[in-house]
Amino acid sequence: MKVLYVDDIRFPEIWHINNADITVCRNYKEAIYQLNDNYDVIDLDHDLGEEKTGYDICKYIIENKVDINKTNDTRGILKNFFSEYGLFIIVII
Repeated sequence: MKVLYVDDIRFPEIWHINNADITVCRNYKEAIYQLNDNYDVIDLDHDLGEEKTGYDICKYIIENKVDINKTNDTRGILKNFFSEYGLFIIVII
């Protein structure tokens, strides 16, 4: 499974347990660049410690019709943030 992990602080321990192929991005710009590759899962934080947030990444995915790997039943976007505000914003997208 190929995972794009976007978080400015935390590390993707759970994906190591599952032997996933992990790409870690620490900010919006890195994540947008990596979206050129095909991922099964995008594990996304809301607060990236800068002006752009996980919400902005979700908007980019939708507006640019980024195709998350459709050959895998486990595909999707997950949230890994602690902010209730961030959860609300991303869920309503």
